[in-house]
Amino acid sequence: MLCADSCPHGAISFRIDENGFWMPQVDAERCVGCKLCERRCHQVRHNELAPLPAEQPLKGYARDPEIRRHSTSGGIFRALAEHVITDRGGIVVGAVCEGDVIRHRAVDSIGELRALQGSKYAQSDTRGIYRYVQSCLRAGRFVLFSGTPCQCNALRTFLGRSYPQLITVDIVCHGVPSYKLAERHLALNGGEAIVSFRAKSRGWGRDSFVTIRKGQDEVIIDDRADNLFYHAFMAELCFRPSCYKCRFCNIRRTSDLTIGDLWAYRFTKEYDPLGVSVILPNTEQGRALIRQCCGIDSTPISWRTALTNNPRIYSNRAAYRAISLSTHLGTLYRYLPARVADYLIEAWYSKRRHLFFLWAVWLRLIRRRLDLKNSGSLEKTLKSLEK
Repeated sequence: MLCADSCPHGAISFRIDENGFWMPQVDAERCVGCKLCERRCHQVRHNELAPLPAEQPLKGYARDPEIRRHSTSGGIFRALAEHVITDRGGIVVGAVCEGDVIRHRAVDSIGELRALQGSKYAQSDTRGIYRYVQSCLRAGRFVLFSGTPCQCNALRTFLGRSYPQLITVDIVCHGVPSYKLAERHLALNGGEAIVSFRAKSRGWGRDSFVTIRKGQDEVIIDDRADNLFYHAFMAELCFRPSCYKCRFCNIRRTSDLTIGDLWAYRFTKEYDPLGVSVILPNTEQGRALIRQCCGIDSTPISWRTALTNNPRIYSNRAAYRAISLSTHLGTLYRYLPARVADYLIEAWYSKRRHLFFLWAVWLRLIRRRLDLKNSGSLEKTLKSLEK
């Protein structure tokens, strides 16, 4: 959504299309043909990526166990955010769940941080946030901005210059799935809104359950048969089409810090049910912030440990576009019974539904072949790091 904030005439708006993705619309009467939107767009311009990180990656977690309990992985973002607000007098920008959509919001108090915690598995609405961050930086405020790699790069592109008081933190982004999945998940479970996309009711990484709001109650949907969103997400069938050709799923990051789950520890003796994060300090500003934040416990790890089971750090998994249903979701739900469409997209679970068994088996065989192919990307990346 960089183009919307970039347009000086307000000619670009966004709507969610029939496939469940935010799409731009241009008001021809307001557009003057300056092409500023095109010059800044990721899909048109190819700005240089950062050099390889100079130091080893880190494993880490927030020292406060309460922070980790309410975070998706190790609570690194919350610990950094508290440090920025308390010790720097700054503002923190991140994604929050607002009704049926995800939006970026800026906060400057500890009490507001809870809403920013946790992964949000959908594309957030960032309209207006880049301009707001720019105004804060011009006023001399310290800003911690968190988002997907493309959103962090969009902010730097919009600013057009570096600010010493800006720290960008991107996540290990798996891709943004369609809002159709969230809509159907709520409909199947009688919910009004999604509160959290990943709960730790069984421990970090043991399974991903969506928490929804029913009236005044928050309910964790921990029955796997009712977990449509998770199954479709894991099958990688319904990501935004641009996510399968993302330039930012690369070991050369454009943000100061990259954080995510340290999945290499998931099935080892180092497993911690409260969660462990991987941290990539990509710039000196990022490394300095980690050192200065007393709420984080961090230790250097090898690149192989950091990248194992974390393919989206170094690969956009472009081959998975061949099995994607992203551009067909609107058609499926328009012409098929909704439950039949559900079974097609939740193929991760459909192997237990007899009518869809062959579809699920075929899809898993294709996935296995693609996963093996992608493992070659890991070895290639590790060799480039050794150089």
